[in-house]
Amino acid sequence: MHKTLQYLGLTTATFCIGISLPAVAATPKPLKTTDSNPTTVVIPQKADEFATWANKCYELKEQEALTACDRAIALNPKNAVSWNNRGVALMDLQRYPEALKSYDKAVQLDPNYALAWDNRGLVQRKLGKYEEALAAHDRAIYLNPKDPITWYNRGVVLSDLENYREALGSYQKAVTIDPNYTLAWNHKGVALTNLARYGEAIDAFNRAIAIDPDDAFAWGNRGVALNKLGRNEEALTSHDQAIAINPHDASSWNNRGIALADLKMYEEAIAFYNRAISIDPNSAVAWNNRGVALQLLAQYEEAFDAYTEAIKIHPNYQIALKNSQDLVNQLELNANASY
Repeated sequence: MHKTLQYLGLTTATFCIGISLPAVAATPKPLKTTDSNPTTVVIPQKADEFATWANKCYELKEQEALTACDRAIALNPKNAVSWNNRGVALMDLQRYPEALKSYDKAVQLDPNYALAWDNRGLVQRKLGKYEEALAAHDRAIYLNPKDPITWYNRGVVLSDLENYREALGSYQKAVTIDPNYTLAWNHKGVALTNLARYGEAIDAFNRAIAIDPDDAFAWGNRGVALNKLGRNEEALTSHDQAIAINPHDASSWNNRGIALADLKMYEEAIAFYNRAISIDPNSAVAWNNRGVALQLLAQYEEAFDAYTEAIKIHPNYQIALKNSQDLVNQLELNANASY
């Protein structure tokens, strides 16, 4: 009986390949009193005060940064950089609609401000407006085609849209500009994995690891690709390395469990799913995978409970819904056959 296991995140025909990768926010650049907007005029007696608050706006974080940005903007409301950095502070505070308004103001003041366009794309993505995000990143690239971060951010949005071929091109552009950009190598490998180009994906993950041997994501994603090629022992070693680097990442424990399940080591796999759940009790993926392993061990009641927990966390979780219904159907068939 074949059941569906799931990694975290990306979908293929049989598995959802779970690759947890952080998004990268473009870094706001330091402010100069004449930066970005040549029409900005700072009243001489206020120039020093403006510069002080503007630099604090850039240097501080979250609420302190927001307060400083507001002070700088009060002194000079036509400086695009202060509006951009205000948007960064609001993003850090997860106040995304307000951040978008700040970025809108920045590009209104300076339509050629590439960084503000890129950051505008980041916040649009956070708001689930992927097409608008893509348009903003495209505008940033038009203005500054040699910025690898913008190419990377464009690739992330394309991956969200499951346009992996075009995403791959964006990640490739990023690593061509900056060959040491580990996150772009990692995402390139993810895109290749989604395109079932597993050998090339492993090469990309290897590049990321060569640059940063402590990149837990690259080790874990490498393990996923190795597993897809049936190189299970190598996959286990790769997942072990990911766990050693970051033992607090639930996806690494989950993905190692899948590698064990592929070796039909279901009891051992359950131990790893349990560890993933202890780290993240709301990991519907780990609950689902725990249910699969329990079902394959004929522990049907516990399997059903695990699927139920996954569905409770994500009521529209189609894989868990299907697995749960399949289990019910199987038990009904078994009951009918016994009469």
